[in-house]
Amino acid sequence: MELWKGVHLVGSGRGGFDLTDPLDCHVYLLDAGDSWILVDAGAGLNVELLVEQITSVAPPDRVRTLILTHKHADHAGGAALLRQHFDLTIIASEHTAETISLPDEERLGLIDARSAGVYPLDYTFSPTRVDRTVGEGDHIRVGKISLRAIATPGHCEGHLSFIGEVNGRRTLFTGDALFHGGKVVWQTTYDCSVQEHVRSIRRLEAESFDAFLPGHLSFSLARGKRHVEAALSYIKEMNVPPHLM
Repeated sequence: MELWKGVHLVGSGRGGFDLTDPLDCHVYLLDAGDSWILVDAGAGLNVELLVEQITSVAPPDRVRTLILTHKHADHAGGAALLRQHFDLTIIASEHTAETISLPDEERLGLIDARSAGVYPLDYTFSPTRVDRTVGEGDHIRVGKISLRAIATPGHCEGHLSFIGEVNGRRTLFTGDALFHGGKVVWQTTYDCSVQEHVRSIRRLEAESFDAFLPGHLSFSLARGKRHVEAALSYIKEMNVPPHLM
């Protein structure tokens, strides 16, 4: 699904457009000129569907970078399997890197998620190394695209959002930090924090952007700042933003 020239949605599950496995988050593919960038990796189930979507757009030998917003299985579980198909440099926060390289199922929240029926009981997370770690203010430059990391913990520890000019539009990738309409997801995991999440949303208030590309559900190609403003309208009244579920 081409969102605009050089920007494609190649993965999306039941929380979106049913392009690939039902458990997949949105996976974005960006044309950086001499190479292509993936943002997030899906859950790693039926990865052949995701690979098919990617290679229908980009030559396999030019898909070279994978950026992960956070560690949760629906976003990072496919990283190891995608590396088998593409010569990827994987980029993530230090916390995400440590967690998915083991993998640490408790830190992933996977034990509780399987018990709650979010993932099948036989689901396993394939570990992989992260080649580069980034944090607040760090820039990722690939070809003609430069993205700046914004620390947005709250949904989980080590969560990053990314902002930059992407083929003519100032774009914010929020992962699970914020969704369409200013919605959020909070869970009873050890590292989910309402206070941290509110601080992260306030941090996004300072950013200017047009396109708003979250990890699930709908997105906006223009006037994307309204989704941050929607969340802040609750926060400024000492309320919490609406929950996605």
